[in-house]
Amino acid sequence: MSKKTYKKNTLSCSNNCLDFSVVQVGRSPSCIANLTGTPRKVKDSCADIYNLIQKWNCLNCTGIEILKKIANSKIQFIGGEKYIDTYDTYLTNSEGAGDFPVGLEDLCDLLLETHQQMEEVVSKLGKITHQLENLCRLTEIQKSTHKNISEEVNKNTEVTDTPLFLTWNVQHFYQSARDLFCQYQKELKVKKCVVEEVAHLHERDTLMFFVSSWTYQPYIEDSSQLIVESMVVETGLR
Repeated sequence: MSKKTYKKNTLSCSNNCLDFSVVQVGRSPSCIANLTGTPRKVKDSCADIYNLIQKWNCLNCTGIEILKKIANSKIQFIGGEKYIDTYDTYLTNSEGAGDFPVGLEDLCDLLLETHQQMEEVVSKLGKITHQLENLCRLTEIQKSTHKNISEEVNKNTEVTDTPLFLTWNVQHFYQSARDLFCQYQKELKVKKCVVEEVAHLHERDTLMFFVSSWTYQPYIEDSSQLIVESMVVETGLR
């Protein structure tokens, strides 16, 4: 049997060659160990934002547990049933407990303290947002300076459009921080209302509504978590 020999088909590059442009991706400043200037400030701001959001989440969980205890004691007290206070003591409203369940004041103080810590979180978010806004203004000043120095600078390209790390510019970081700040600022007002009114409620449905409003945080959008994660990825923190 004769052996068949197979030859590779070779194509002529001269006839089938396509012209491709080489894409060069610049090295992100986040890869540099010792950042300075605007990149350093933005990266530190993103790290602070991430830590503040994590602290808020912990405080929110603490507030949920406190609110559940308040709601349970109030509901059982309104119904004239036995309830448990902060000292694990069972009483009924017929045993001289007064107009409020025993231990309610302590629980409300804990809730108020939790809310005050949340206020600090939102206040720090506001300061970081203001710092990023100032960085945007500084970038605009640098843009004007560059235009005055050299006519070779692209007049149709804003300096703020230049990516600071991978794809985001300074303006994008500022807008993201501002969106987060606005959401948490609105949510803080809801929690303030809960703290001020929960001790004076006498209807079960209203109490449960207050607990739910604290738990599900209606003014904090689902996209907020994506914004925070995008910040830490963009700056190389993760």
